[in-house]
Amino acid sequence: MSFAEKIRTLRLKNNMTQEEMAKRLSVSRSTIAGYENATKKRQPSQESLTAIANLFNVSLDYLVNDEIIYMDSSAQSFLSEDEKRLIVRYRNLSLASRELAQEQILLLEKYDINYKKQQQP
Repeated sequence: MSFAEKIRTLRLKNNMTQEEMAKRLSVSRSTIAGYENATKKRQPSQESLTAIANLFNVSLDYLVNDEIIYMDSSAQSFLSEDEKRLIVRYRNLSLASRELAQEQILLLEKYDINYKKQQQP
């Protein structure tokens, strides 16, 4: 997904008009329209990117990078489609949400270990 598509999708997902988003970021509506227009390829400053990421609670990495899983082909062949989607979704999380996800995974691992112990005769 391109930067322009991400901005538009995030804005619509949060039920915001371009005008509302512009006010919250202290920019003009035409600036937001420029960000959302893929042919103009208008990119915000680092300060504006940070404000957008904070507004929508996403990471800067998500905003500026394509959803590509960087692994060599041999590593990718071992991942199921579900695993690849999870990696992409994880990378799209904010730093705080990534930390929460990691904590939840640790809890699930402990649960699985205890469950397996209980199942043993």
